[in-house]
Amino acid sequence: MTDKITTQDVQVQNGGQLATPPRRVVTPPTDVIEKNDRIVATLDMPGVDPASLEVTFSEGNLRVQGKTRLAEAETDATSGVTYAEFELGDYERVFRVQRRIDAANITADLADGVLKVELPLERPARTRVAVRTA
Repeated sequence: MTDKITTQDVQVQNGGQLATPPRRVVTPPTDVIEKNDRIVATLDMPGVDPASLEVTFSEGNLRVQGKTRLAEAETDATSGVTYAEFELGDYERVFRVQRRIDAANITADLADGVLKVELPLERPARTRVAVRTA
């Protein structure tokens, strides 16, 4: 597999003013292991909202996308100042898969901020060829 997305900062501006907090696109750290009958990709995606998670496979490309949720921030009741250090960002990673994949049987499981995607390898068709004799 080859990686096609890099980390980048995204800012939305309106008339020179920051309209929304900056959202970053983060390339999640990933381990890819090829086993006898499948490829397993494990991606670290802490804080991703499961409802926003998208895993697609098309034309040999595996794409993983997810958004982080806004965490409840601590608010000082006397001054109304909100303070938060958690960095928000959207996850995106695209891999080019060089092997033939059984796309109908791809699975993805999210647990404790870790996404595990299993891509079963397509088995070559084996056909017995009849041998004619004279």
